[in-house]
Amino acid sequence: MQASAQDKAIAAVMKWAQREEWRGRLGTVIADHLGPACEAFDLDPAELPDLLGPAAYAQLIGCAFEDFLTSDFEPDDHNIVDDYLKRRGWKEPVPGRRYLDALRRSVMSLYDVVDTTPGRHFMARDLIRGGDPVQVRDKLASQSLARWDRLAARMLPIGTEVHMAAGVLPLSFEESGALLDEFAEVRKSFTRSVKRQAKRAGVPIGDLDQYPMEAAILGEMAPLFTQAWLATTLPGLQGVRRPGSRIVRGREAEPCSVARHATRALPKPAKSQRCAMGATDLIGCLGRIDLIGHGSNGKVA
Repeated sequence: MQASAQDKAIAAVMKWAQREEWRGRLGTVIADHLGPACEAFDLDPAELPDLLGPAAYAQLIGCAFEDFLTSDFEPDDHNIVDDYLKRRGWKEPVPGRRYLDALRRSVMSLYDVVDTTPGRHFMARDLIRGGDPVQVRDKLASQSLARWDRLAARMLPIGTEVHMAAGVLPLSFEESGALLDEFAEVRKSFTRSVKRQAKRAGVPIGDLDQYPMEAAILGEMAPLFTQAWLATTLPGLQGVRRPGSRIVRGREAEPCSVARHATRALPKPAKSQRCAMGATDLIGCLGRIDLIGHGSNGKVA
């Protein structure tokens, strides 16, 4: 089967990532995704391919690699997609460039499948950012997904269509519920930080709901999706011990119970060179908006 323009573009960036300036940064992002769960379950990351199987492991690496493609690194917010397209973009056909650009600007979020048309597309609702369901063109996924399935994925607007990136994690209602709770807590903390810094900067913030809070937070939450998936998948595999003999209400926790607490129990990865979009960055965005008249529909100029 002939590779698509998107597959060829990803293969080219994967090859570009082996250059010295990017190899270590890619390793850091993969460690952000896999390291905390491996530490909690006392596993060597090299054991994961055999434990999970090649298909599941490839999905995890795909999620981490797509997160890498969106990451800005210190100094100067250096990004591999920007670097590749600047230096080799002339070699890429238009569909490949558009796909890479859409990935570069994407965030992973949590979706609920609300309808499917097998062999053509499916409808998915963003459970974190809300809004109307979107029609996602994906022949293979539309054949395997069912209504009410939940998944962590990146939806990519390309032209007049929405496509799903390759890195996808199926999640149970328990896992997705834990992630939604975690996101709500992070959003509260982030909102408080934005308000404090806006007050110090003298920027009237008005109603925060009109600003890109969710996108700013989701940009840093991609490792949490893989960690939650691993926290519930690994306990069911032969030869893997559960972390810390976790007890919930006097009994050993089942994998679904672990999901509720996993994201807080897993050790935090070491701070990487990635540039997180924090409250200060959002304040910079707010400062470019006409807050009295809400600018152009409240969008960042």
